[in-house]
Formats: sequence, C-alpha cells, structure tokens
Amino acid sequence: MVAERGFRDLVNIIIENTTLNLPAHTGPMRRTALHAAVVCHDLKMVKRLLTWKSELTKEVDENGWSPLHYAAYFGYVSIARQLLDKSEEFVVYLPVKNDDNKTTLLIAATHGNRSVMRLLVSYPDCCEQVDVKGNNALHLFMMQKEVIHGLLKIPSLNVRALINGKNVEGQTPLHLFAHSQLKYRLAYLKNKKVDKMALNNQNLTALDIISSAKDLFGRKPRIVRHLKRAKARAGPLLW
Repeated sequence: MVAERGFRDLVNIIIENTTLNLPAHTGPMRRTALHAAVVCHDLKMVKRLLTWKSELTKEVDENGWSPLHYAAYFGYVSIARQLLDKSEEFVVYLPVKNDDNKTTLLIAATHGNRSVMRLLVSYPDCCEQVDVKGNNALHLFMMQKEVIHGLLKIPSLNVRALINGKNVEGQTPLHLFAHSQLKYRLAYLKNKKVDKMALNNQNLTALDIISSAKDLFGRKPRIVRHLKRAKARAGPLLW
C-alpha cells in the first residue's frame, strides 16, 4: 500500500523495523511492492526494494507481468537497467500469456520504446523470440507510429533473419510497412538486407499490397515510388 502511494520513507520503516524475516509484500492482482514502485516510476524506491529482496524481480502478477515487463511497457530505461542488474536471465524471456505471449523486448517494441529495446537485445536469443502470431520485434515496431530512425543501427536487430522474418500469415516487416503506410520507414526500405520480393501466404509482395490498398495518409504514391526504386516488384499473382 505504501509503495503504490509513493511513500518512500514508510517503505524504509517497514523494511528496517519489521520483526518478520519476510514481510508481506503482495497486493491486488498478485502485484508486489516492486511492481508498484516501477509503475510509480520511483527509482529510489525500486533500488531500496531490490537491495532488500532482489528475488522480487522474478515475481509475476496474475497476468504474468513481471516488474521488467512494466518497465518495458512504460519505457522506463533507468528502472529497466536496475531490474536487469538484479534479475536472473530467464526473466528477460518470460512471455505474457494475456498479451499474445509477448516477451519484454516485444512489449518494448509494441510501444516504440527503443531505449529499453537497446538494453534487452544484448541477451542471447532475445531477438529471435516471437509472439503467438509469429511477430518479431521488427514486425511490432513497424506497426507503431513512432519514428524508426536508428533502429537498424542496433546490431542484434540488423540481421537478415529478423529483417525478413515471417509471421504466421507470412508477412515480413516490409509487408506490414505496406499495410500501415507510416512515415519514417525509408531507412528500413533502403537496407540491402531487406528482401523486396518476399511473398506472404497469399503470394503477395509488399508492392502488391500497397498497390491495391487505399491511400491512408496521402503517402501511397511516394511509398510506391520508393519501393520501385529499391527494386521491389509485383509478385506472381499480378504478373
């Protein structure tokens, strides 16, 4: 209760003066005091709780969210760094069952939190994890309105397997770009590792998709032009 209200001094009093070896620290939805401190964006309280009981990093609420998942969701980089320093490695890979089995990296990508993504991609195999729909981090980031500038400068994300990875519908990040028609994706489009002729499960290329789509934001002609300059072509269905 005191953690979710931001009463840092009272947190210290309880920890330092309790006669119990392990004071109760859970609340509604099985969230712990550390969950509450993260959501409140209280760096000092997070540090104090981690010093007292670092095992709290492993505790998940009834939805399967650890404190690190919440830090990734809100984009709290400093808190995420503190949690990673005290967490066992498996926490990074925990999927959230009520959110398409997204891991911490996928949650950060879904909400366009690049700074948290940079912290997480250093973990082995972290980038290879996908959600229940087969989307990797680039798939999810491609559907966000946030600027994608600099994302492919992260070495762990700038690999051909991720750039051209297919979800369960056979869509690559380039297909999703064609669907979304969002701005600031030209750096991705110009990347030589991007397969401009990749086919989805309907045997459609990205150029096929945008050519038959409505012009959502007045950008369709420009995107088509850039796709063709990047050597994108129609697929077999439109030959």
